[in-house]
Amino acid sequence: MSEQMTVIVRRHLDAWRKGDVDALLADYADDAVMMTRDTGVVAGKPRIRALYDHVFAEIFRPEDTRLEVTAELISGDHALVHWEATTTAFRTSGAFDAFTISDGKIVVQFAGMAATPNE
Repeated sequence: MSEQMTVIVRRHLDAWRKGDVDALLADYADDAVMMTRDTGVVAGKPRIRALYDHVFAEIFRPEDTRLEVTAELISGDHALVHWEATTTAFRTSGAFDAFTISDGKIVVQFAGMAATPNE
């Protein structure tokens, strides 16, 4: 499963960098759940789509965001990705996404970050 996990995680990160919501959603199970401190529980592809639409329109506009992966850990059906992003308005710290993947689809995702305004 680790090789498949690596492919899914890297494809997901590539789609995120491009702001490609359709490509991102292709990686999720229909009943997937995403949890963050700021959004709480977001369940199902339609709500995950709405979240990504907002994220790429308002927070991480693809043309204004540089994403760098700082660590990628994969074990069995689980992956943890630490990353940093910089925009013209802010930079992140402590950013991460943790995934559980089943049958080639993301079924659970936990995400978090802190943002600091650029000076």
